[in-house]
Amino acid sequence: MNDAFLAAWNSIPPQRPEVLSAYLAKLTRRIAVDRIRRNAAEKRGGGEWEAALEEMEDVLPGRADPAGELEAKELEAAVGRFLKSLPEADRLLFLARYWHFRPMAEIARAMGCREGAVRTRLHRLRRRLKALLEKEGYLS
Repeated sequence: MNDAFLAAWNSIPPQRPEVLSAYLAKLTRRIAVDRIRRNAAEKRGGGEWEAALEEMEDVLPGRADPAGELEAKELEAAVGRFLKSLPEADRLLFLARYWHFRPMAEIARAMGCREGAVRTRLHRLRRRLKALLEKEGYLS
């Protein structure tokens, strides 16, 4: 409600609404929709995807052109083989971070361990993935 009144205060001087109640309802609805969208975005990763992608930056090669589609599919298959080779706990950890973009603190709580342990395990998993990709020729 305070956000709606602040928005009204900031917008009324240049424009005078004909029906104040309708104008306030419109402002309130817009603020509520924006908040719902922001909350939904947080559920889809809320910025964690950037951190997760930065962690994977030195492991996964980038595609420079559309001709790299075949290589991308082969790379996808290699990552799939890597994931299948992992024990279930490591696979779930890897997917929680790099597929679902969960914050490390949330993963640590779910696993019942310290955040540092999650960081260490993820670092080791990234090293193993990088070694596999180098062995298969995706990285030099």
